[in-house]
Amino acid sequence: MRVSLMSLLLVCIATATAVAFNSLTSNAQILSASNKTVLHVDVSPPWIPEDFKLLRSKPYEPFQREDCFMFALNLIGQQALHNFNGSLEAPTTTLRDPDYPDMELIATPYESEMPLPRRFFLWGMASIMAFMEVKADFSARVFGLVWKETIVGLIRWNKVSASDHFNTATFPSIEDRQLNRTTVTVGDDQLSWAYEFDGALLTITDVFMSTFAALVQAAELGNHIVDSFVASWPPTDRWPSIGYPVEHHWVTRVRPSAFTKDILIESILAAAKFAHHETNYHELRVGVTYKHELIAWGGYNKTTIAGSPSVSEA
Repeated sequence: MRVSLMSLLLVCIATATAVAFNSLTSNAQILSASNKTVLHVDVSPPWIPEDFKLLRSKPYEPFQREDCFMFALNLIGQQALHNFNGSLEAPTTTLRDPDYPDMELIATPYESEMPLPRRFFLWGMASIMAFMEVKADFSARVFGLVWKETIVGLIRWNKVSASDHFNTATFPSIEDRQLNRTTVTVGDDQLSWAYEFDGALLTITDVFMSTFAALVQAAELGNHIVDSFVASWPPTDRWPSIGYPVEHHWVTRVRPSAFTKDILIESILAAAKFAHHETNYHELRVGVTYKHELIAWGGYNKTTIAGSPSVSEA
């Protein structure tokens, strides 16, 4: 007898959460026994393979929308800097940000002792943010990650009480290095940015959602020198009403290029963090300086919501 994916997810989440999260909350608080509490997420980023799906449990505690944006930005950015085809740090990986102490993510594989593949985590986070924004539902819940009709992992976006803050390991946060600053250290060298707001007024939603898209697309790049990079979150025939009219564009200005994947990702993050810090969501132009040399220009601008990501290597 064939077991439905929905029924299987109930068993998977019940089993995995009971093992991985029993010190935080009981399984009964996360899921009920009814299939009605585990649902397919009916939105999906267009640049994620169609074989990747997301399922969700019922919500159990609300979060502030803007806090979710920043929390997700930091964690997606941190993981994007690593090997896209690698794995998370441990079979049960707890991700936290000291600037948002009431939230944590717990990522686990299903039926495997190996850590969750990083690409599944990044695709999952982009899909989670799409669901939260489109449905206006920023809540703690369990998400099931499905690849080719097989459940491969779980991401639990959890609400943390004050008493838990000192009992769980903290994952390093990019925010520690960049908030309110325009310079970070890369090895022994300084990476810095100069910003200029100009042009059309955008929305916080357009800036953040397109930034999530740019980070995940940049994460897929190998460790090569980037000549130019363009990314966006356009609508598709499948999801014609979901798209964000912002395009990220970055290009080297020196030959040979010194614009690496890591510098690109740090720059995408720096731009979004600067806009958030300034509460300014106009189009943004960014100059990237490395080793005291201006090596690249970039930023984001308003555009039609059509097109696809592109990258070229030097």
